[in-house]
Order: sequence, then C-alpha cells, then structure tokens
Amino acid sequence: SAAPLSSLKPFDHHGNIITDDSSFLLGCVEHANNSDDDFSSRKCVMYLHGFPDQAVDHRQELPELYGQFSTRMAKKFAESFDCFAAITCSGSPGSDGGLAFRDKTVSQEVWDALNTMSYLSQEKKIGTSGFHLIGLSTGAIIGAVLRGLSHDIREALALPPILSITIIAACGCDVEKALYFDFDEKQISDFNTQGYCIKKFWLPVGSMSNPKDASVMMDKESSTNANVIVEQSDETRWCPHDMALGVQYKDDFLQLPIKEHIGKESSIPLLCIHGTMDKNVPIEEGQAIFAAAAEPKKYLEIPKGNHLLSNSKHLKKAISEIKKWHQECEQ
Repeated sequence: SAAPLSSLKPFDHHGNIITDDSSFLLGCVEHANNSDDDFSSRKCVMYLHGFPDQAVDHRQELPELYGQFSTRMAKKFAESFDCFAAITCSGSPGSDGGLAFRDKTVSQEVWDALNTMSYLSQEKKIGTSGFHLIGLSTGAIIGAVLRGLSHDIREALALPPILSITIIAACGCDVEKALYFDFDEKQISDFNTQGYCIKKFWLPVGSMSNPKDASVMMDKESSTNANVIVEQSDETRWCPHDMALGVQYKDDFLQLPIKEHIGKESSIPLLCIHGTMDKNVPIEEGQAIFAAAAEPKKYLEIPKGNHLLSNSKHLKKAISEIKKWHQECEQ
C-alpha cells in the first residue's frame, strides 16, 4: 500500500522552522505489509532524487497519480524494498508551496532529508530502527554531506540511525568543477550578470499543478510550441519547460562541504555506484569521491551503465548489490 505524505513542516537551511501553512514536502511511502505493527518496526529505504527532478507526481488534478512515485528509478526501488520512501525536495513541483524553484538550494535539500527522517520516525513510526539512504546525482551529494553531519544535529532532531548511504553517479569533491555538470557557460554567466539563469525542467504539458512561471520550451527543429505537438499526440506528455533559478543556488553549491564530510571518520557505511558510460558525470568523478571517502566503504562500477542506469539489466544489478550491502550493514 502507498501512503502520500503532505504535512511535513520543514526547517530551512539555517535551522529555522518554516511556519507558512503552505509549506510542506510531497512524498510517498510504500510498504509490503499492511500490518501497522509490522510497518512501524521496519527499517526504511529513502531515495534522494537528482536535479532538476522530482520523485513524486505533483498533479493534483489526477488523484490516481498525485502523491505516487513518478520516476522509473523511484518506482523500481519501491518494488524492491519492503519499506521505501521518497520525497520531492523543496522548490521542485509539488513541494514548492513555501519555497519556489527560483529560490531552491542544495543545503535546503539536506535539511529536507533530515526533516523527513525525523517526521517519518516520530510522527508515522516509519524507519524507527533506522534508514538506508540512496542518492542519485545531486541526491548523491546530499548523501555525501549527510554522512559527515554532526551528532548534535542528529540528536536535536531525534533521528534514528542512518544504517548506510548509497551514492549513485556522484560528482567528486571539486564543487567548482561539479557545478558545470548541471550548468553550461551561459547559465553560469547569467547567474553572475543577471542574478538568475534559465534551467530546463521536464513537466507534464498543460498541467494546472505546474509552477505558474514554467513555460514550455520552443522546439528548435520545427519552431513550434510543444503544446501544439502534445495536442496532436498525448495530452499527458512530459516535455522541457523553462524555469528561472536564482544565483543563490550557485553560491550555496560552491560552499557545500562535500570533501570535508565524505572524508570524516564515520560509522555510516558508504556504497558508491557509477556507470562506466555516464556522460553526465564521468566515471572518474565516482572514483574520486570514493577515494576521498573514509572507511567503511565499497565501490561498484556498472559496465556500460549510463547516468540513470536506464538499461533494465544495469539497474537490476545495482539494486541487487544495494540489497546485499544493506544486509551486510545490518549484521
């Protein structure tokens, strides 16, 4: 059964609680057993999505889909683990009531993960025995930062233990270099000269739940608006939309303590997974962050795997190894 989450009041990245009633994170929990007692004692696997992306469908006009897992990777993980949770991070569609996409930062997403674990374990009795975290791309950066987080913050939020962290397609520790995996020269220049850049975000065309300032990108080949193309084919088609993102995202990203936190002595086991044919974040980046990481750690390369492990065999291999890793970490 699946249980959408819609009442989590998040802290901001300064540690101040956001009190706006419109502020919540959209998420979903799926578990294999409907017994409340069994559910409450489970260890929970939680997924941290990449950028720009979401993990949960934001279309309120489609109640059969709203609050359900929306990406292939989240759905496959949900099928593979007994108790699985994912959220759409602050500023992304569905979780943008209190923080617009334009104002988002990775530091806030780190707090989103912390708040979610606190909320699930205390309010929903989910993951009370601990969480296994899986982060993809920017989600992997969040995982790396969480590994070195101070015990004071964990205690203040009364968090259960983090049992393991798996990072997939992670960048290395050079944040200036990593910035260019998500932004091109023009976008960096726009950040510096006009205080924002335009970022592409895939959204369902014509959805009333899309951010109001999201505009459908023009099709360069046909010079026609994507809305026209959708009307001729499938009304539920997802396509790129232009969305403005403020310079605070860049400034915050360049201050992320990836190297410091991944290299800290830690009791949290780390699994690094990277596809050898990743064209978004080269394999050398995964090798670099693994080399910088403190023990305990393990490294897995997926031969011919791309950034999203879109080949079913590649994702199946990754999930199989993650499940084995979880078992090893719990022994």
